[in-house]
Amino acid sequence: MEKMIIYTDLDGTLLDHYSYDFSPAAELINDLLGKSVTIIPVTSKTRAETVELMEKIGLNGPFVVENGGAVYLPSSMAGLLPYPLPLDDEGIYLQKTIGRPIADWAGFPAEFAARTGLKLTTFADMTVSQVAGLTGLPERQAALASLRQFDLPCVLDPCEVKALDQLRREAIRAGLRLHQGGRFLHLSADYDKATALNWLNSIWSAIKPGFTSIGLGDAENDLAMLECCDYPWLVRSNDNSRTDVLAARLPRARLTSKTGPAGWKEAVSASLALISGGKQNG
Repeated sequence: MEKMIIYTDLDGTLLDHYSYDFSPAAELINDLLGKSVTIIPVTSKTRAETVELMEKIGLNGPFVVENGGAVYLPSSMAGLLPYPLPLDDEGIYLQKTIGRPIADWAGFPAEFAARTGLKLTTFADMTVSQVAGLTGLPERQAALASLRQFDLPCVLDPCEVKALDQLRREAIRAGLRLHQGGRFLHLSADYDKATALNWLNSIWSAIKPGFTSIGLGDAENDLAMLECCDYPWLVRSNDNSRTDVLAARLPRARLTSKTGPAGWKEAVSASLALISGGKQNG
């Protein structure tokens, strides 16, 4: 199973939306890792958050952060790459930067609010306590969630269709992109999770020719990523109406009956059965 890649969202997919628990999937994860399956988190979380979570889960391979803003690879992969990548600021992982630093466009939220009269509050405007209150994270983890480099979670008030459309249009004009996550809106440069996956897939094509990919996500910002995968799965959200809307936008994706990590386990187990049975996705 060395040629199997699993790309997975975290919050609401591998992790429970409310408790951030992954235990229903833990046994399967350990089994997959024992069979040399590569499991790659593809998340809106920061590098610091993701590294800590990966240690808890038992993952030590590549990962994608901030909705595709950067890809991190173990330094042991350096000799497998077609060109050299720099080490990250911590000197631990190889870093492929895809996004633009927030500093390059940090003025946009205030400019948007001034032009439209709408209130757009980002993590940059919030204290760690406020981030903790919105996410349900302990303050230490909320501090890690605030260490943004490429992507800013934000809250729009009022968060109505007309206001969302206006924000999306203004972001495009500014060369930015609006992502709809499971918990927040996110602003970034013009990239998404699929941008990161397309780069990673080009690497895997050289390292693991003929690899098979499974993709798992639960929110709008996961759809482009799932399009890049051989076996795309939407993990059911606690909001069934939202899941139904996403399923209609990606008809070839399979849909779990369970939510969070239980749904993750359901999807991966079903994909393994399909693959071992020689069935084609469709």
